[in-house]
Amino acid sequence: MFRRLTSNLGLVFAIVVAMALLAEWAVRLLWPQPLIHALVRYDPLLGARGAPFGQVSIVRPDGGRHTIRLNAMGFRMSEELSQSNERHRILMYGGDEIFAAHLPIHQTVFGLLKNATEAKNRRFQLVNTAVSGHSVQSTRLLMMEQIPDLQPRALVYIFDAGNFARTLVSGDRTAVGKLRYDNSGRPILVDLSRSPQFKYLDWIRRSLGWLHRHSQLTTVIMTHANQTFDWARKLLGEDVAEIRLTELPRRAGESADIREIMYLSELHFLRMARTANTSDVPILVAWLPAPQELGDGSAASSMAEILRSHRQMLERLANGNRNFAFWSSVVAGRTPPDSDQLFESRGFGAGNLTAYGSRWYADLAAPAIITFLNSATDSAH
Repeated sequence: MFRRLTSNLGLVFAIVVAMALLAEWAVRLLWPQPLIHALVRYDPLLGARGAPFGQVSIVRPDGGRHTIRLNAMGFRMSEELSQSNERHRILMYGGDEIFAAHLPIHQTVFGLLKNATEAKNRRFQLVNTAVSGHSVQSTRLLMMEQIPDLQPRALVYIFDAGNFARTLVSGDRTAVGKLRYDNSGRPILVDLSRSPQFKYLDWIRRSLGWLHRHSQLTTVIMTHANQTFDWARKLLGEDVAEIRLTELPRRAGESADIREIMYLSELHFLRMARTANTSDVPILVAWLPAPQELGDGSAASSMAEILRSHRQMLERLANGNRNFAFWSSVVAGRTPPDSDQLFESRGFGAGNLTAYGSRWYADLAAPAIITFLNSATDSAH
């Protein structure tokens, strides 16, 4: 009886494996998916980090194709880190907008800024340390790790206000962490833990990560699972995006969720400023505007009003910390560009800058970044 049960289970397992392989082959043949997760590996603290020598081919919505290649340290750039004392190592952060998997490297904000900056000063080496999917929390943790390891002369963080606006609307706190309160009732920012009790869970995540990096079938399943989850949230009436944007300023004062997300973001920037002061490595936070800040009616936009208050917070931090600088690309009186041309509307790069938008932002930001880097390296020297 036991032998028959064992043979039946073996047969069922073999059939399941064969069907999975057949489904994988069918997806690759009929509905190929970009294995974007081949570029990252699971990290228990950061969530993900770049996979050394990761490589994947991307088919764009316009039919074009480009290949993403990571260097030996898992950074999206063709060159390795210079070991020369004559070069100034500048680390650039910014999550999806700087990693920009949907664009060839020469059309990305990083590629354009690297060319412009290094053309002005050959001693600079801009390093693309951005990781796809990283938020303000994971970016701060990565900075804390890389400052002592890579010994940079300065840091530049392109803060994506559009992504932050989506976080506010959705109420998703995974991008900003959580608060804990001490015995006196004061809020404390809590980072993820590498606690041993989660080793089994980490093993499961690593296994799923391996499947996600190598299986196009898994990519299809995960994509549809996320879509189903979003659909279920809307069906159950839990979609915070249903809030009318005209109510957001009031809700920013009354909603505990929105108020806490904004406060958590502020705490992350405060810690960045303290890290910059302690390590004596200057940091520039450059504001990448959200689409709501660029439209003709941006002055009356409720979301633009909330983001304006966040810019004011960053300005106060810059005024109070010697190694923390802030530059805003939102300037009163400047003719706003057409946001429909600046941001992708479809494909896995939806919501991120187009090639045209990347050029627009790089041209806008390059003078401020070059000025900051000249000042930072001169003072360090």
